[in-house]
Amino acid sequence: MTSAAARQRDDRSKQYRSAAVGGCIPQWRFDLPIDYDSLTEAGAIMGSGGMIVLDDNTCMVDLAKYFMNFLRDESCGKCFTCRKGTQRMWEILDDITKGQGTLEQLDLLAELARTVKDTTMCGLGQSAPIRCSPRCAISARSTSVTS
Repeated sequence: MTSAAARQRDDRSKQYRSAAVGGCIPQWRFDLPIDYDSLTEAGAIMGSGGMIVLDDNTCMVDLAKYFMNFLRDESCGKCFTCRKGTQRMWEILDDITKGQGTLEQLDLLAELARTVKDTTMCGLGQSAPIRCSPRCAISARSTSVTS
């Protein structure tokens, strides 16, 4: 079993911020074993088993927007909450990346994430909010959201 911390030790020239593994694992949790139970406990999913390690030049909001764009395009449209919820989450993330986001939108983003997760019928909709985790909102609060 390998941890993200072990992977970070392989390249000390970068300061890593997070690892995207069906959600974001923050740097302070890099000693977390990469297995199903540990990732689930951390609020992520194993997914396909791929991992993207992000350095401190990566904007977490841009990353969430990138994943949400994929998910809204992949939604089959059968359930309203997935079809409209992923679209609206992408729109909020887009506003944030343009510097037009508000604190109220962060609250709406969190509410939409819970609603989409709890009311969609398929795995895509149920896992979509993981890409839009509270860590993303915390990053947004400290960078480009206005009161």
